[in-house]
Amino acid sequence: MFQTKKVIRLYHTDAAGVIFFAQLFVLAHECYEGFMDQVLPLRTILDEGQILMPITHAEADYQKPIRVGDALDVTLTLGAQTAHSFTLNYTFKKDDTQVATVSTRHVVVHADFSGKTRLPEELRQALDAITQ
Repeated sequence: MFQTKKVIRLYHTDAAGVIFFAQLFVLAHECYEGFMDQVLPLRTILDEGQILMPITHAEADYQKPIRVGDALDVTLTLGAQTAHSFTLNYTFKKDDTQVATVSTRHVVVHADFSGKTRLPEELRQALDAITQ
């Protein structure tokens, strides 16, 4: 499991003062980048230019209103994993109350988009560190 904290800013919200739906995905992706920076920096993957990990499916559920100033604890865990893909699950909590969840599925492909490729061993090991 990987954990981080996020504070909801005005730019995260809509005219009603609650989180704009797409901003939850931004917060989830920032958590993903924070995790990757600790175990296998995304910059290294991009600079090597051998693989990409596009998101092929994303979904979110909003259980409680998320408002400006809310301090959220974000937990990242590994969902399903195959030879070519992995699913990341994010739980957002405010004061120990779950307020939202996000799930993203990533497929590992050759950088030239010629097809899927296997998860690199160092990526597989990094993902094992966040198994529930």
